[in-house]
Amino acid sequence: MKSGIGIAAVFAADRGLTCVILNSAAFASESWPMRVSSLGLGSRVGNLGRATMSTTDAIADMLTRIRNANMVGSDFALVPASRVKIAIAKVLRDEGFIKDYEVLRGNTPQRVIKVHLKYTEEKETVLNGLKRVSKPGLRVYAGKGEIPRVYGGLGIAVLSTTQGIMTDKQAWQKGIGGEILCYVW
Repeated sequence: MKSGIGIAAVFAADRGLTCVILNSAAFASESWPMRVSSLGLGSRVGNLGRATMSTTDAIADMLTRIRNANMVGSDFALVPASRVKIAIAKVLRDEGFIKDYEVLRGNTPQRVIKVHLKYTEEKETVLNGLKRVSKPGLRVYAGKGEIPRVYGGLGIAVLSTTQGIMTDKQAWQKGIGGEILCYVW
């Protein structure tokens, strides 16, 4: 049994063993019937990697990629593109949480959103938090009078409405409700 994430992952990948990661400790065992690969180990934050992986919650994946890139001080995060994710990136840009975004087309048919992160002059993050609210297993909806205020109005709630993806303030002004996708502050 080996301890340490890097050691166990390399050990497991080289010998075709199994790797289990629990709270920053990794364990490799010859007796477990699974194989793991070390795709993505040591890769740049937001890199799409060599293999594509289907995700259950693509919006949560986007928010996690942005959050991780923000935490390490990266200039940008790369996110697989979809119309919903592009609309969320537009809301984040319009509200001043990110500098900008651009939709790139590479060698594959899948487009990629390059989200340019925003920092203050003191190199502090402008984006302090992202939280996924409505999930595939538990959808969260709010009527026009039930739209929550995030941190007393300092943050925003991003909603998916019948008129498109918008902030909580825009939905309140239009008098419509919708699915609460995430909170941003």
